[in-house]
Amino acid sequence: MSFLLDPPVLFIIGAVLYFLGNRLGLERLAKMTIGLLVVVIFIIFSIFLYLDIFRCVFPIICSGSSGSEFMFHSDITGIYKQDVPLIVAAFLFALYPLFIYFGYATALVMSKRTQLSNELYSYKDLKNRGKDRQAESKHEVVRYPDVNRGIQNKHQAVTHDIDALGKMGATSEIKSRKLTNLFFILVLTIIMLLFYVMEGYLAISSIYFMLGLASAIIFAVLFATKMRTKDLIVLLITSILMAYLVDHLASNAGMWQYNGPPQLLFPTFSFPLFVIPVIGFSHFLSRVFVYVELSGKRFRNVPFVIVLFAFAAFFYMEGYLALATVPVLAMYAAFALLGLFYNNGQVLEYNLALAIVAAGLGGTMELVGISSGLWSFAFGEALPMFISLAWVLNIGAICGITRIFGINLKDSIL
Repeated sequence: MSFLLDPPVLFIIGAVLYFLGNRLGLERLAKMTIGLLVVVIFIIFSIFLYLDIFRCVFPIICSGSSGSEFMFHSDITGIYKQDVPLIVAAFLFALYPLFIYFGYATALVMSKRTQLSNELYSYKDLKNRGKDRQAESKHEVVRYPDVNRGIQNKHQAVTHDIDALGKMGATSEIKSRKLTNLFFILVLTIIMLLFYVMEGYLAISSIYFMLGLASAIIFAVLFATKMRTKDLIVLLITSILMAYLVDHLASNAGMWQYNGPPQLLFPTFSFPLFVIPVIGFSHFLSRVFVYVELSGKRFRNVPFVIVLFAFAAFFYMEGYLALATVPVLAMYAAFALLGLFYNNGQVLEYNLALAIVAAGLGGTMELVGISSGLWSFAFGEALPMFISLAWVLNIGAICGITRIFGINLKDSIL
């Protein structure tokens, strides 16, 4: 991903998106959404390279260059980041959507060339065309399962209708559930804040981390009050155990270290407050993907599989595979299996939303925490590429574990 390599790559992706999308029967809006996601990923990744947040770890083509040097191919062009005004760099990033559009448009124009058919039609065939269409037309009423809305049975259908009508389900039982959930979240927040102060993280936190933590708490409260109480309790317990396992195994392997006591109580009890917003935002983002017709069962495993391969590649290229111990490798292998198990039972729109939100929110939290000095990674980079993708594995494993106990977090938000 560089200013020299990105334009042709995006052009090719645009052309492939057109032909492959047509072959797979994707609607135009779905192809536009995929193109938008690809462009956003390219822009974010390239900006992080430009700012030297990411290390350049690609074999052969990086040749020991920093992220910004790779963006300009300084070893070839002799141009460095300080030589290019910021407005020019911003303009180059703004051109990215055009590259993928030109690739898509070129493929579209090429496919629209006049083609002669070998089939012969008579006047009678053309005259009866309308009658044949009427004879073939069929109408069918489908109640459930409705994969586009995630409705599997009559109970979910009623819940969906009540939610669509708005506030009709605000009974005393629902109010009691919300208060109970609020109590659990407030208790967890108080415990987390106590360890935040006692372990010394407050003293070294930046204003950005404090704002991020406050935002996570607010969204955790909002989404938790919309969840089933049983689902929330299982989610909290699973998340706490997951955080303890990941942080202790990775810290012992030297992959990352916290600038606090070895007990790691603040990271352990803060993790659920970030998991709940991931589940909540994924619930609402999945509705957007339903609207653009990126939905259904057919490609449900694609988002997680792509993340899995990208995680493995960056885990190796960034050097963390060499640091990982057998328990760490076994842990991530188990997370991958649990994530595949969960994703295979869901629909594309939710799996895609979950991957995007987990990587986005998780990566943002990691970047702010590292820049604040709360924790650091083995090779001193501002943000390892693999860690954002690791959040997708972590969330997938949590969802998989809760699914084993009969709880589908996809349906937990009411």
